[in-house]
Amino acid sequence: MKMGWEQNFRVRVQEGTKEVFDAVCHSVLLLLCFWVPIQPILPIRTYRLVEVIIILMGAMSFAIHGMVRVPLLIRLSFWVSLAGWMVSTGFSPYIKQSIDVGTLEILVFYAVSYLATVHLRGQRDLVAASTLFAAGAAVIAVVQTVAIVQSVQAKFQALSSPLPLPVLASEFLRYKAAVPQLFPAGVPNSYGNIDNYASLCALLLPWLVGLLYVSRQRWLILGLFLIHAYAGLVVYSRGVVLVFVAAVCALWIFRFRAYGRLSPAICAVLVGTVFLHADFKMVSTFVGGVTSFVSAMGARPTASEAPSVRIEKAEEYEENEKYEKHEKYDKSPAERAQALSTGISIGLMSSMMGVGFGTYPTIDTALTSPHSLAVLRFAEGGLLGLIGFAMLAVYAPFRLLQVLKLREKHMLVATCLCAISAFMAKAVIFGANFSVSSNFVWGFGVALCLAGSLCEREEHAS
Repeated sequence: MKMGWEQNFRVRVQEGTKEVFDAVCHSVLLLLCFWVPIQPILPIRTYRLVEVIIILMGAMSFAIHGMVRVPLLIRLSFWVSLAGWMVSTGFSPYIKQSIDVGTLEILVFYAVSYLATVHLRGQRDLVAASTLFAAGAAVIAVVQTVAIVQSVQAKFQALSSPLPLPVLASEFLRYKAAVPQLFPAGVPNSYGNIDNYASLCALLLPWLVGLLYVSRQRWLILGLFLIHAYAGLVVYSRGVVLVFVAAVCALWIFRFRAYGRLSPAICAVLVGTVFLHADFKMVSTFVGGVTSFVSAMGARPTASEAPSVRIEKAEEYEENEKYEKHEKYDKSPAERAQALSTGISIGLMSSMMGVGFGTYPTIDTALTSPHSLAVLRFAEGGLLGLIGFAMLAVYAPFRLLQVLKLREKHMLVATCLCAISAFMAKAVIFGANFSVSSNFVWGFGVALCLAGSLCEREEHAS
């Protein structure tokens, strides 16, 4: 009887400790969902502490819960990516930098994915977490948009040409052309390059469109969507527009096949997007971007030539004061093609080991990025880094095709899969990264979406 009582007491203590730990993890995750996007406006950026907390929570959760509800492809992606990071770091001349960036790219990203999968139980938790993340990002979106509008209007007013707030896509494009590429966003610590917020929009916008059908707070979700849509147009990106339209079309197809509904909200978003771009200038801008990229890829410079070509162009822009900013923008596809070619060349120089995570800017100092996360992983993490990322990148579109084929009635799962697919398409084709200037906002959002794509049950009718 004594041994039985002691054993029973020990079991109860263990179960109680587990329940407390799970409750703490749940609360911390919800707090981080709001905190991570707004960290640029905080007085002191404590992302190092957050890294440690997330990694420790992930390790402890794994020890307690094991590998719960994580698909085999994602598990393989983690182990292969981890191996690629370790190998590239071991052979890199910049070991400290590789450890620093790789921690965000690999350990923190997969830890957040695992923690959200284990501790955000059911659709209600995941929708709440998604809403908090979008709300936190909206704070930065508003701050950055106000700062950009003030900067651009001041410039145009100085030229005796007052510019009203933009409405059509061509007007947003003019705004984008008048803003410096590296913009402080009105706060000491911003997301950096204005294209980085555009990358976040590639994930957030289709995500919010889908949440309109699963959240009880539809007016809140609609408001967050409108904030991010306008802020995203202010830092206009053709790539984001393309992947957003593709993702929303996929959502509409899913709704029609699974529920047999026309989904007027999705239709309204598509019609509104087409309306904003329904002028000859925007059509020619998109067509010109594609032809410029294709022609540039047809005459790719060598690895030694590409950086010098871009440096000469940068000097030409600085010397020629009459060179219009929107003309610079039109040349961006050719510059992206050159950067992509250089990234492939750097990757081929050390295809097995890579050059180390976060070290690409020290090698290609002209544009500092190949404008493709797949190529970046290949260059920095070698073949293992590329394979690990490819496993992660193909999971969402393949799972989405399965959902469409089987007509599964789970709107949250389809929404998260569409959002991940849109971000991955943007990242691979047009450029994006999981950690820019030590911000892991993009990776955190994708990890949260990944957990949502594994949700097993519907809590209320869509």
